[in-house]
Amino acid sequence: TGPTVEEQMERMRSMIYDRPKALSVGENDEVKSGSMEYLTRYVISQSLDAPACTEAFVLTYRQFGATPHEIMKYAETFYKKYVENFFKKPDNTTPKVKHKKGDKPQETLPPPLPIVTDRIIAFFRLWVNVAYPGDFKKAGLLPILLDFLENKISPLDKRDGTTNNSQVKLAIIRANHNYTNARKRKPDKDEKTEKQRNLLDISATTLAEQLTYKEALMYRAIQPPELLNLSWSSKNKNNREVARNVVLMVERSNKVSYWVATEICMCKDLKKRVQAMKRFINVAHKCHGMKNYNTTMEVIGGLNNISVQRLKKTWAELPERYQQMWDDLTVLMDTKNNYNEYRNSINAAKQQNAPVVPFLGIFLRDLTFIEEGNSDKIGKHANFEKINLLGSVIREVQAYQKVSYSYKKQSNITKYLRKALVLPEDPEDTIYELSLQVEAKAMPVLEDTIVQN
Repeated sequence: TGPTVEEQMERMRSMIYDRPKALSVGENDEVKSGSMEYLTRYVISQSLDAPACTEAFVLTYRQFGATPHEIMKYAETFYKKYVENFFKKPDNTTPKVKHKKGDKPQETLPPPLPIVTDRIIAFFRLWVNVAYPGDFKKAGLLPILLDFLENKISPLDKRDGTTNNSQVKLAIIRANHNYTNARKRKPDKDEKTEKQRNLLDISATTLAEQLTYKEALMYRAIQPPELLNLSWSSKNKNNREVARNVVLMVERSNKVSYWVATEICMCKDLKKRVQAMKRFINVAHKCHGMKNYNTTMEVIGGLNNISVQRLKKTWAELPERYQQMWDDLTVLMDTKNNYNEYRNSINAAKQQNAPVVPFLGIFLRDLTFIEEGNSDKIGKHANFEKINLLGSVIREVQAYQKVSYSYKKQSNITKYLRKALVLPEDPEDTIYELSLQVEAKAMPVLEDTIVQN
């Protein structure tokens, strides 16, 4: 009848820890580091009990020197060696039992499904879910995986009446559907509406919706490999190209902040300047209500620009309602206590399964701390603790890419924003000069200057 569950579990464990130098284990049996082959074996064994660990591995393994095809090979080899260790026949069928003449034949049970099969199915399902575009489509693993399912898993399903093969194929179908839809997304048709020419012609709600529409698309375009190796901040052009969507979103964030400051400082009339300031505070308030935290921070960044903050006369004319709104926003997005208020707000949004555009800067900051505080290697081994740290952040990024907003593109607003976000070569200096023109520096009063009659 084949080996017992306990025997199979023990064999699986022995295949993971059979080479002491291949894995480094801590006091509580926590894996600290290891070769990529043996870390692959380990995360397969954990794919049912600790799926987050498995997802972290398949999201980050490239940074630690392995390729998609190598990880696939390690998984196939582990499965093959495990099954062959127990079952000599490749199809795992039960050996025929000889009966004496006249005896009533007794039913014989097939050997149990290898414990590792459930885990390798979970491993492939998780891998497909989080890394289908890069690994299975672009890197060409899909036909290899389908061949493995057809030749190794399907015979077991037919024998035991299980559905392991279909579990992975269903994940593939869903992932391919999402991948195809993303590539075939058609641009929204232009709407024939009255042209909007300046900031105050557009309502705060409309601006907030259109900013959210665009930044949600940009955020959802970010792929896991872009978040590795600090590629987005590299001086090397090729490295930055790897993180193209992250770079584009960071650049847009800077443009939006400078746009906010520019629009305010360009208003020579005090009343119009106050109106522009009110409009942007309201836009930030609306974006926060839409759970678009990235644009909220961009607008706050623009209002906090030194060129805007020095406009004392303008801030003094701000109505109390808007001053309170501004105070509330700065508290919600305060950097104190590791953005505690923001993290509480976004966690509540996640519980509601609402569409969200997180503040990308916090993810990039967290990834930077992990990269700078942990080496990729411990000796010759890949640092598994770092794999889990990076993976946890990348999984968090992906968690907010699943739910879409229902806003539609308004072409006239899009055109306005596209023009508005074109910046001069030195935006900081340009904005400061504009600021000085609308509110000149106060002349200092010297103590030793005494006018006598």
